[in-house]
Amino acid sequence: MRAELSVLDVAVEGLERIGGKVQEQGEEERKPFTSEGPVIDILLRNSGNGNAAITKATFELNRAIDLLDCTFPGGGSIFYVDYDVQIPLNSRPGDAIPRTLRFFLEPDSDGRIRFSIGTEGEPDLRFLYEFTVTLSPAGDGPELVIPKVVVLGPAYVHEVIDSATGTKQAHLNNPEEPFYPCYKKMLSDLARMEGEAKYMSPDVTDFRTKLEAAVTS
Repeated sequence: MRAELSVLDVAVEGLERIGGKVQEQGEEERKPFTSEGPVIDILLRNSGNGNAAITKATFELNRAIDLLDCTFPGGGSIFYVDYDVQIPLNSRPGDAIPRTLRFFLEPDSDGRIRFSIGTEGEPDLRFLYEFTVTLSPAGDGPELVIPKVVVLGPAYVHEVIDSATGTKQAHLNNPEEPFYPCYKKMLSDLARMEGEAKYMSPDVTDFRTKLEAAVTS
C-alpha cells in the first residue's frame, strides 16, 4: 500500500487571531497581547491506497522587503506571539525555517494544513516575504514544493503609506530629501515581487496601488 500526495490548492488568506505577550521597554512583566497573522492554507490530496504523513514543512526565504526600511522604526517593546512559523528578524534570502509536523491523511481523502506567519519579536509581519514552501512526507515519498508564496501582514501598511505620502511632499519641497528614493525602490521591488508571485496575499495588490499613488501621483 502506498500514499500518493499532491497539492490541490494554495491560498494566502485572511488573518488569524493569535495569543501572545508583550514586554514593554523597561518592564519585566509580560502582559497578554493578541496579534493577527496572515495564513497560508494548503489543500492536499492523498489519491493512494495507503496512509500519508507530512513530518516537516520548510519555509525557504527567497526575498524580503522591510516595510520600515524607509523610516525610523519605533522600538522598545518585545512581542512573544505563538505564530505557527516565526521568521527571525535578521533572516536573509536563502535562509530556511523548518517546522516539525504530525499531519496524517487517510487514503483517497483531502486535508488542509494551515500556517500562521509572523516576524519573531514583532506584533505582525514587519516584512513582505516571498517563500518556497516544501512539505516533506514520511518515508521515501517525493517532497511537495510550493514556489513563490508571497505573504503580507496588515500592521505596518498604513504607517508606510502615510510616511511615503509625507516623504513625497518633502521631496517636492526639497529634491535632496533622502527617503524618497528609498520608497521608489520599495515600490519597484514590491511590483516585481507581485508580478512574479504564484500565490499571494490579497492585500499585496492593494498595498502596491496605494504606495504607487503615494509616491508617484
